[in-house]
Amino acid sequence: MDKVLLPKKIEFGENALSEAEYPKNALVVTTTPPELSSKWLDRMGIQDYMLFDKVTPEPSIDDGNTLVSEFKGKNPFGKSVSYFATHKKKIIAHFGAIPLGWYVRNKFVLASCSIAMMIKPEWQN
Repeated sequence: MDKVLLPKKIEFGENALSEAEYPKNALVVTTTPPELSSKWLDRMGIQDYMLFDKVTPEPSIDDGNTLVSEFKGKNPFGKSVSYFATHKKKIIAHFGAIPLGWYVRNKFVLASCSIAMMIKPEWQN
């Protein structure tokens, strides 16, 4: 059976990166190019991960679709849903839900993690 591990706490302080535990097959999303992100990943000691380093400022709908298509089908719990609102081919809002397996009172249940609606400040009322 597959497991999804979520951090129980966020680590701060000196050596926090290298002392934290990371799940296998983690998706690491970064805005830095590989020559820089590889230094951080080495320091973290993370192994067996997927890297998405194509995040751009002011992402377009094509950028969002690239991320979705690159990792589509890699979640063992099923298909996520992702909705984008755009204006002039730029993403101004996003909503997503990712299916995750959880243990509740020692019983496995399939639920979802909601990536709450994210809206650029200038489009908020």
